[in-house]
Amino acid sequence: MSTGPANNISFSNMKQITELEGIYKNLGEGGSDLPPFYLSTVVWPTAKDIKHESIDKIVVSTMDDKVIIVKAFSGEDLIKEENFEGEKDFKLKNGKIHLKQKVSISLAYPSGNPFIGTAYEETVIGIDTQGQGKLRQKAAFAGTVFLFIPLAGGVTDDVRFVKIAK
Repeated sequence: MSTGPANNISFSNMKQITELEGIYKNLGEGGSDLPPFYLSTVVWPTAKDIKHESIDKIVVSTMDDKVIIVKAFSGEDLIKEENFEGEKDFKLKNGKIHLKQKVSISLAYPSGNPFIGTAYEETVIGIDTQGQGKLRQKAAFAGTVFLFIPLAGGVTDDVRFVKIAK
């Protein structure tokens, strides 16, 4: 299953992280069946001190083509700022920024979990061919339920983040 914004277009093939520089709307454009999705939730997924819905813009700049500087604003008020280092916090691969990749194994734990199998998650971000921010989250799983019912599936969600200034 895949979801995405109207007129969903492909990623461009970024050569340098400087291509991400710009000011983006925090609220993304996703599929009509998705709840509101905020860019700040990807940048700071565990931050409990942020009200993501109050952030209206995300400013992205770079330093030395190795560091991405991200600032979140509500109006003119700076809410949060953080630097992210290449190879430590992200990887530029195949023209996209790879943020998260995770493989999980389920062995029917905790008690009551009927699934035995594996799951895979990946989050990438970049620029689409029209210069807008683009996020793709993929998840897939395969295994058995109650030891004998095979189960496999996957989902891909694309979200566009409108660039409001360079």
